[in-house]
Amino acid sequence: MIKLFSIIVIFVFTAGIGFAQSNDATVDQEGDENKALIEQIGYDNWAKIYQFGDDNDAEIDQDGEENIAKISQGAEAHDWGPVWSVGNEADITQTGDGHEAYIYQEGDDNRAIIEQTHDDNWAEVIQISGDNIVNIDQVYGSHNIAQVKQMGDQQHTFFRQDGNHNVFRLRQEEDHNKVGLDEDNPFIQEGDYNKFAGVTNGDGLAFDEYGYARQYNGAILHEDSHQTGDENKIGLYQDGFSTGTIKQHGDGNKALLWQVGEGNNAVIDQFGNGHSAAVTQIGNGNMATVTQNP
Repeated sequence: MIKLFSIIVIFVFTAGIGFAQSNDATVDQEGDENKALIEQIGYDNWAKIYQFGDDNDAEIDQDGEENIAKISQGAEAHDWGPVWSVGNEADITQTGDGHEAYIYQEGDDNRAIIEQTHDDNWAEVIQISGDNIVNIDQVYGSHNIAQVKQMGDQQHTFFRQDGNHNVFRLRQEEDHNKVGLDEDNPFIQEGDYNKFAGVTNGDGLAFDEYGYARQYNGAILHEDSHQTGDENKIGLYQDGFSTGTIKQHGDGNKALLWQVGEGNNAVIDQFGNGHSAAVTQIGNGNMATVTQNP
């Protein structure tokens, strides 16, 4: 039997004589055996959980001021209406002020976690289809951005930013693409003003800060990949069952990787400051290694 449940909860706290601050929480569920939990401490926080389907589980926990969080499992935004979704899990935890986090999941058995600490971080997850996993952990930093879009099945993204003003944008399509090993071994950007984003291939490779790093058809960014230091950049495009490994230690390094085909393998290791590497491989079974040290 389909059941419709909707609840709005507003918590009001006082801050001095004659002044009141309010939090706003909304839960809207349709289906069976769904679970929703919202907990907010502070003021001017806003949270909404929307679930359409069965056996979905969502939790939002906010502690601070002027935070925004939304979980939608069942995709309420389509012109053709919501899509019945089953067995999804989503969890948003925000500590600090001015964070924004959004999780949209459509399909079955997807899992997404966002955890943000300090102030003014922003994260978004969109997953369409089944058995996808996203874990974004922006810890001890402010003004970080993270965006993930996964369309297909069994896509995995495990990502952590530790520092300030970092950027991460990733889009994965088709099936079995991967960034990071697991929740305990994610891809890490550590430092300030690091960027993991897109790459264009016109007259040579160029970094695209506002574009998405893209992986299609089983491409993998190897679990050893990471950036440590400040103002480093990774631009990534992989299409096919290929693997890229990018490691950067130092400041102001840039690594650009473009692979199209099957069975390609590229390794970029840069240690020190101000290095730049660009690797393009089109075809099958190619291998490239770039190592740069002071």
